Amino acid sequence: MEKANPSGSEYSLGSNILFALRSHWRTKKSTLVFCVIAIIAGVLLPFIGILLPKLVIDLLTTGATPGHFVTIIGGAAVLFVILNGVKGYTDEIVNNSVGTLAAFNSITQKAEKNLNMDYELMEHPDVQMLEERAGRAWDSNHTPAHNVPRTIVRLAVNVFGFILYGSVIIAVHPAIIIFLIISAIINWQSLAAARKFEIATEEERATLSRKLSYMHKSLKQPAGAKDIRLYSMAQWMQKLFFGTLSQNEHVEDKIAARYMWAQLMEGLLILIRDGAAYALLIYLLLQGRITLGDFVFVFAAIGAFAGWISGIILQASELLRASDQTTHIRAFLDYPDRSNLGKAAPLPSGSQLPPTISLCGVSYAYPKSEKAALQDVSIEISAGERVAIVGANGAGKTTLIKLICGLYRPQQGQIYLGEVEVDKYNRDEYFSLFSTVFQDIHLLTCDIAGNISQMPSETTDDQKVEKCLRLSG
Repeated sequence: MEKANPSGSEYSLGSNILFALRSHWRTKKSTLVFCVIAIIAGVLLPFIGILLPKLVIDLLTTGATPGHFVTIIGGAAVLFVILNGVKGYTDEIVNNSVGTLAAFNSITQKAEKNLNMDYELMEHPDVQMLEERAGRAWDSNHTPAHNVPRTIVRLAVNVFGFILYGSVIIAVHPAIIIFLIISAIINWQSLAAARKFEIATEEERATLSRKLSYMHKSLKQPAGAKDIRLYSMAQWMQKLFFGTLSQNEHVEDKIAARYMWAQLMEGLLILIRDGAAYALLIYLLLQGRITLGDFVFVFAAIGAFAGWISGIILQASELLRASDQTTHIRAFLDYPDRSNLGKAAPLPSGSQLPPTISLCGVSYAYPKSEKAALQDVSIEISAGERVAIVGANGAGKTTLIKLICGLYRPQQGQIYLGEVEVDKYNRDEYFSLFSTVFQDIHLLTCDIAGNISQMPSETTDDQKVEKCLRLSG
């Protein structure tokens, strides 16, 4: 079997963003429309908020008439109230609906992939690793991968705010904005280092998460309760579980510590850059190079501008995290099946049934296994012949049956149904020829007839149930 591509290196940031946006567009188009409105409101609302004090001071200092004052300030206030209402409504959609809709869509995508993918892939460790990574991206409606539109809205608001407020600050003194940008670059580097470490530990965390999930699931199964008590395994299993949990927490703590140091670095830079910028602004005011209205306006703009810079850094980092998670999702969803799912040879019918089943030099080894489960097996089951597969544990009985049924594909040799190689048949059509009952039995909480028919009692055909019982002996 081909090795899975855990890195998903073929998925770029741009393609991952488009993948997420297309998914939201297919689910609910209006969500993305409201995201665009949220960007406009998110930029204009705070700008009007810092512009209002300047307008008030300028109008008062220039001796504006009451009518002119009320018209300008009243109009700006009405616009502020309208934008505030629009922003409140769109924020609710961006912050809550976006992630929830994506989470429901992911549940459907995951279910469809699991139901339709080759059975053999579901058991392959590489594919299981891909699914585990995708599962963490699908974990809730708050994961970065589920909130790409929200992150884009926040990033766009910060970028447009950066441009708008930056133009205001440059008009006063270019040195202020240069100093703010340099501090932002330093902050970005510290965040990038934290994100790099998070990516580097991705495989380790996925492995630990799989172990924890497996142990948690196994410990809940009543079937093993007897052996746990008979062989005094409880303490050993508890130690194993909490040991693995401790390893996982240790890795997560190291990631959190790196992000914490990045945040502390950001706080220190904010203190230095804002202090220096405010000192320069006060100096310009005392020198009479800017008016009081300009001082109030630019003073507020510097504080907001610093927020825009921090926002750009944080949201760009979040978008990269979302892209990494989306890569894992796409790598799992796009993993190709090996079976024939297209046009295929016609199935045996009429006088061709039942067909002969032939295995010619078939070999099969499970992934990561050093020993083949079956080696150079050749068998022919004649038309209508009834065969029992008997052997010791681990002899390859189940493997042989799964190969014949098309659940596995041989790594060497061929399997024929009639005179046609089974790979020539459509996978799902080929499955229709078999009725498979696995050795693990799970009875439904209903009567015998319901367990046989797999139907509610009112739709169960008792005559067919009786016929099945007689045929089974």
